[in-house]
Amino acid sequence: MIKLSKEKETKTKKKRFLHKYNKEVSELKEKKEEEFKETKKFSTYDLIGAMILTLLVGLILGVFASYSKNRINGKKVDSGLAEIASVYNELLDSSYNKTSKKSLVNGAIKGMISKVNDQYTTYYSEEDLEEFNQSVENEYVGVGMLVSYADGVPIVDTVYENTPAEEAGIKEGDEIIEVDGIEVDEENYLEVIGLIAGDEDTTVDIKVKRNDETKEFSIERKKITLPSVTSEVLEDNIGFIVIDTFSKKSYKEFKTNLEELESKNIKSLIIDVRSNEGGHLEQALDIVEMFLEKGTVIYQEKDGDTITKIKDQTKESKSYPIVVLQDYYSASASELLSSALKEQYNNVTIVGNTSYGKGTMQELRKLKTGSYIKYTTLEWLTSKGNTINEVGVSPDVEVELSEDYYNNPSNETDNQLQEAIKIIKNKVA
Repeated sequence: MIKLSKEKETKTKKKRFLHKYNKEVSELKEKKEEEFKETKKFSTYDLIGAMILTLLVGLILGVFASYSKNRINGKKVDSGLAEIASVYNELLDSSYNKTSKKSLVNGAIKGMISKVNDQYTTYYSEEDLEEFNQSVENEYVGVGMLVSYADGVPIVDTVYENTPAEEAGIKEGDEIIEVDGIEVDEENYLEVIGLIAGDEDTTVDIKVKRNDETKEFSIERKKITLPSVTSEVLEDNIGFIVIDTFSKKSYKEFKTNLEELESKNIKSLIIDVRSNEGGHLEQALDIVEMFLEKGTVIYQEKDGDTITKIKDQTKESKSYPIVVLQDYYSASASELLSSALKEQYNNVTIVGNTSYGKGTMQELRKLKTGSYIKYTTLEWLTSKGNTINEVGVSPDVEVELSEDYYNNPSNETDNQLQEAIKIIKNKVA
């Protein structure tokens, strides 16, 4: 059975009422016409009856119209909303500086959202939402390379496969010295590197230094979709898998990467969700189900006084040692993964910092103006019913990332990763 929204339900009831009213009036009219043909005259009682019927129908329609007018989605309109409507009409009709209905409506909605005591209740324009979705889905317009900085010098850290940068011949380790004719220096390097991004199907000129040789590239910007999951095999057959964000494809990418690691006979696994701010919660749920036993509670949803336990629905599970790397910016879906494994997986250690602490879930609604609102609908708890909102998931082993890594990022200078490797080795030994 399809359940109608309250708005559609109200409209449906109104249609049924008017249909019934029109049908009854039509039938009554036809009956009266037949009686008129037979008698050729009205009796006093006929006239009185018609008057009463007219008054009764008018009263019913008036009450229904008043009910509909003063209710939105089945709820009574209070005086505050009536005041907003009054100001809205006044500004449209009498304001010297004319503005559009859409602008006024969006402005009113923004104002209401700004007063909601919830940092995750948000207003999005169509452009804002597109930008947000691109960040979650790892999509952007550019050339397909990751730039890092060493002592203020921009170095190409990663060139992604099947991207314009790779096709043009950019190599990892190239030092970027000029973008669109602007030389890079210690003061402007962040701003200049930002020029590499731009509009799709436009061209950017990049000059790099490679082994004391200068090379120039003219690269067309394209829409780039980066993988959200990457992996490699570390020493002692330790699998290392990084989840940058929980995009719509993360579970599929994670499964593919894990199967490839297992085909190389890994004996343990490190899962890295550092700086992963979340994304699609169901993707994290699907990934967790790969490790836990069927029927295990993964997390709980709290809606007022109602608690719903979300359980593992799959037969798949693992048993090898796992370390989860997290930091202060691991949030939402990342925390679901960390907390579920911490509380329900028999052989796991959480390493790093206490996570961000985002334990609420939001819904997205499109408005008639074309804009969107995202608002909090419920809180989620860990598998054992613990609150993580504004609390976070605490690590089993707390390790602060060293300055060496920031100055020279690599697996060797990543002391959090090195601690994870040491823990894994002790477990396997």
